[in-house]
Amino acid sequence: MGGKVFRNGGCIMEQTLLQPEIMYRYRDASRAIGDLIATETQTDRAAAGILRIICVFLDWSFSAAWVARGNGDLLERIVSHGDTPPGVGESAAPALERLFEEVCSRKTPIWTPGLPGSRMSGCAFPIIAGNRLLGVMAFWSPRNRPYDPEALSMMSELGSHLSLLIKMNQTESTFQETRKLLADALEHKQKLLDAFMRSFLGTTPQLSGVEIASFYHPADRSDQIGGDYFDFIEISPERIGIAIGDVCGKGLPAGVYTAMAKYMLRTYAMAGEDPASTLTRLNDAICRQMASEGTFLSLFYGILNLAEASFAYANAGHPLPALFTPESESCRRLRVTGGVLGVMEGIAYGGHVVHLSPGSTLALFTDGVIEAAGNLDPFYDGGVSNVLRLHHRFGAKAVTRAIFEHARGQSRGNLRDDIAIVVIRRDPGEPQLFLH
Repeated sequence: MGGKVFRNGGCIMEQTLLQPEIMYRYRDASRAIGDLIATETQTDRAAAGILRIICVFLDWSFSAAWVARGNGDLLERIVSHGDTPPGVGESAAPALERLFEEVCSRKTPIWTPGLPGSRMSGCAFPIIAGNRLLGVMAFWSPRNRPYDPEALSMMSELGSHLSLLIKMNQTESTFQETRKLLADALEHKQKLLDAFMRSFLGTTPQLSGVEIASFYHPADRSDQIGGDYFDFIEISPERIGIAIGDVCGKGLPAGVYTAMAKYMLRTYAMAGEDPASTLTRLNDAICRQMASEGTFLSLFYGILNLAEASFAYANAGHPLPALFTPESESCRRLRVTGGVLGVMEGIAYGGHVVHLSPGSTLALFTDGVIEAAGNLDPFYDGGVSNVLRLHHRFGAKAVTRAIFEHARGQSRGNLRDDIAIVVIRRDPGEPQLFLH
């Protein structure tokens, strides 16, 4: 590869330019990592797979990933790929140590064409989420590789997938604990069911300027796991992902697929794409993973933008949410933008954006609310729209409870399906929204 001369700290290095062949390799590596993330739920195995893919496609001999502990000063190796770097002796080890320290201190990628005491060259870059240092990825080669800023930038982008896996480690741990409980189902059935259902339900965020309330109620006289769930995903300080969905069926299979769909959506949502693109990718992944089981999922996914007071959404065959605006004293439906997930691969979902004016209240719910009324339209005959008109001024929690009580009344106290509800209400006196 040809290039131009780059001077760094008194050392003259050749700054190479990316050739088409190398670009193709980066493209193929990115695709391979995307497929890996969509199918691998174990953090350590997925991280090892990312290291292996980058080494194989981009011709590195050894790689390793470290996770920062405490305040970020301590690094703990979690996975590595390849043989121990040749030529790492007493003189090279301090250089490697300084390389890691510099990456952690500067939080920027570093490329070294040759380590003292060896013929190795390598690069290292931080794994960052927001402003938080989560760890470091490093790659070495036994030969002298010239400095290549474009390659280093692309490798950093490929490695950024690891930040999602590290952040998912805690949720994956919870999921594994739940699976362990399933093995003891005969002895601890009811306790297991309660714990498993709680693992589907995200922690409701506490925001300034907007109130979010959530509610879940299992079907009456049911000892089976349902497929209803909701989740909240902090994509960035100003953008909160909000999902509510329902996997068809009941029992253990529905519970397992609900968990799979939840964690796959979290992975895609953290990429920061719009809801329509996120559901398009999720549908393809569900079709690949669940097609043989004949399982499908209705899902409503939106992103609350706190800076713009807007809500972008995509609706995959889910019951229509209700948006109440106080200035018009009326409700509107957030319509379906595509079919249910998991039926056909390659579907492109649409999306819409609505503005949340002060005092606006948005109600999301699963089909248990509709079925409680005998499959009648919940927006008419004193349904959800009437509940919003009567209770919106009392806050999101009051609206959530009122919707549930209305559904229970419609069913004459015999709820045959699970009910999940999420209500979002913008404070009437807040001109702007922001996170605590």
